[in-house]
Amino acid sequence: MRVAPVGMMLKALSAEHSALRDANFRQAFDLACQAAALTHGHPTGQLTAGAFAAIIFLLLEGQSLRDSIEQALVLLREQHHHEETTAAINRAVDLAERSTPPEQALDWLGEGWIAEEALAVGIFCALTAKDFESGVVMAVNHNGDSDSTGLIAGHLLGALHGIDAVPERWLKNLELRGVLEIVADDLATVAKWTLDDDQSAAGFAESDFYTARYPGS
Repeated sequence: MRVAPVGMMLKALSAEHSALRDANFRQAFDLACQAAALTHGHPTGQLTAGAFAAIIFLLLEGQSLRDSIEQALVLLREQHHHEETTAAINRAVDLAERSTPPEQALDWLGEGWIAEEALAVGIFCALTAKDFESGVVMAVNHNGDSDSTGLIAGHLLGALHGIDAVPERWLKNLELRGVLEIVADDLATVAKWTLDDDQSAAGFAESDFYTARYPGS
């Protein structure tokens, strides 16, 4: 659930360097797997994170959710031990395409306490929802790990529809909203940072600015 920024960052880098697009897409998958490995020792948990970041990358390119899922599955199937994650994603897509009632579908997809189930629930909600709000509400009312499933659905729908799709009443009293918006903007513009590559006074000033904002980076 924490690897969406990996897809965002690698997509931002691709926007500035289109020749690196394919390499960055694969790197988004790989880095997300590595990030998940810090806490998830089982390969299914790691591969699920990789698939999620890959889908985010593709959505931010402007591709549809359905196409993004299919392309992520192609990359996923190249990996050893992909079967559990692939099956969970395919199950979510199949239930969505069959217009399965949400209560029944979410029950079949699992409670979301393991990675592939959480992703499957998020995908189903994003595929079947009429808008951002209904998709997130569906995901958080799921009888299981609802914070994870809600976050995944929100990431998918947010990448698909943009910030304007988020109800303002949800944002109005959001704690640390300003900080979150700054971090999101930085992720979207990271490829334009010059930092130490620019030896001018402006370049050093920018480097100092972002080093102070993100100590240890």
